[in-house]
Amino acid sequence: MIELIDRIENNQCGHVQAEIYTFCLFFQIFLYCGAFLSHSV
Repeated sequence: MIELIDRIENNQCGHVQAEIYTFCLFFQIFLYCGAFLSHSV
């Protein structure tokens, strides 16, 4: 999970302001978890 977060931070959210960065990070995790759950069901 930590590796996933590091990858998201580096690729997706590194260039945005703190508020948007936080939203972006949680949004990416949400999408990842949603995809993971839909594949595991």
